[in-house]
Amino acid sequence: MNLLQNEELLMNSDDKSVLLTNKRVVMDSKIWGKSNKIFIFLEDISSVEVHYKSYPLLLILSVVSMIVIVFLREIPPIAGIGLALLFAVGWLITRKHTIQINSNGGASIDIYIKGMSDETIGKFIHKLQQAKSDRLSN
Repeated sequence: MNLLQNEELLMNSDDKSVLLTNKRVVMDSKIWGKSNKIFIFLEDISSVEVHYKSYPLLLILSVVSMIVIVFLREIPPIAGIGLALLFAVGWLITRKHTIQINSNGGASIDIYIKGMSDETIGKFIHKLQQAKSDRLSN
């Protein structure tokens, strides 16, 4: 990535896919062979969230499968339990811990933080907020 004039690198992710500079946050990732690049200037950041992203529909389908087993005796119990477990495991696998950086009316950056300590997450968010504060005061 090329830095802008007077731009300094403050922090980057372990895999170098997310960069924090004194002017912007940049995400450069490749998923299934497609390149995804998002640039957000610090002054355009509206919020930062740390949360889990998941597909609750899979969990709901797991519960519904278990209920169907109880009320419908025509389905073999092992098939219904297997289906319920499949949905529950799918929900667990697709659950991701993320930092989401939202911009004013534009794109958002989702940083998957698997394996990051709470201290590292806090440090990144603090540096981001400090950089935004410094940028707005200049």
